[in-house]
Amino acid sequence: MTTAREQDELLTALVWPARRPGARYAFVEIAQRHGDFAIVACAVETVVDGQGRVVSLTLGLGGVESLPVVADTAAFIGERAGPALAQAVAAAVAERLEPLTDF
Repeated sequence: MTTAREQDELLTALVWPARRPGARYAFVEIAQRHGDFAIVACAVETVVDGQGRVVSLTLGLGGVESLPVVADTAAFIGERAGPALAQAVAAAVAERLEPLTDF
C-alpha cells in the first residue's frame, strides 16, 4: 500500500495487485453519514486452503493513525479460519495501533 508521506501530498488512487486464485476480499468503512469521509476503513484480502487454514492474510486500515496501516498478520498464517480467528486478529491489531484522538 502506498501512502502520502508529506503534508502536501495526496493519495489519489489505490492499485490492487491481480487477484490471486482463491483470494477473498472485503472492504468496510464507518462514516457519520453515507458519502462522508470515512472515520475508519478496513480492507482485507485472504486465501484459505481446502482444510480451512489461512494461507495468506493482508489487512489494511485507514483513519486509525496518521497514515494508512498495513497490519502485521504473519502470526495467523496456518490458523483455522473462522469467527474466533477474526476476533483474535482484530484484538492483536487493535493492541498495536496508536489511534488518533481527533478526527
